[in-house]
Amino acid sequence: MVTTAGANAVNGAQLVWSLGEPVAEFYYSNTHHLTQGFQQGALNGPVLPLDLVHFFAQRTTPESVQISWETQSETGIAYFEIQRQSPSDARFSDRLRETPRGTPVSGARYTVSDPNAFSETTLYRLKIVEWSGDSIFSIIRPVEGVGAAFAFSIFPNPSDGNFRLAFPTTRAGIEWLHIRIFDAIGTLRLEQTLPYNPSDTSLSLPADCPDGIYRIHVQTNLSSFDVQTLTKTR
Repeated sequence: MVTTAGANAVNGAQLVWSLGEPVAEFYYSNTHHLTQGFQQGALNGPVLPLDLVHFFAQRTTPESVQISWETQSETGIAYFEIQRQSPSDARFSDRLRETPRGTPVSGARYTVSDPNAFSETTLYRLKIVEWSGDSIFSIIRPVEGVGAAFAFSIFPNPSDGNFRLAFPTTRAGIEWLHIRIFDAIGTLRLEQTLPYNPSDTSLSLPADCPDGIYRIHVQTNLSSFDVQTLTKTR
């Protein structure tokens, strides 16, 4: 992070900065970038191809990850490529390609989804390819696996529709739980967001839920997931 005045040589170009207002993430060359820095005044060297406001990746379902980014301006960008590195991969691989929609005076927002059901953490980054052939890479975003880092149990199970969720360990940083319950045909029957209570979270299925199998999805503010099955019987 650039927090004081100074200068740095990047690929032969002299970058000069001074303390100023916080702006977007700036990226330059295949191997260098300035992230969430303070930038003002002149930049001595080639013009940066884009101002990247943010780049995020988070798990939205047990089977997929949502990737989003936003630019303030774009110049000479051929395309964006989402890259992923799974636990078994030695390097990043291309996953999704997106056509740029921004201009030199206005940026754009992008959102894509990548199928991902890994039980371990995967890594995502954004590759920006210029018409010149040069590539620029964003910062790397980790995404936790499905159920690997966060588990819960259901008691009693089977139940009459009244049950509680128990979490075997307390994990630092968890603030809330987003709970969704689906029936056997995939209909959403209950959705709630509750404060995280590792010792006891009590829930009840709606009264019109018949006996059968229900899948309980739990997401936290850390974007980790676990899925368990509940059997309702009278």
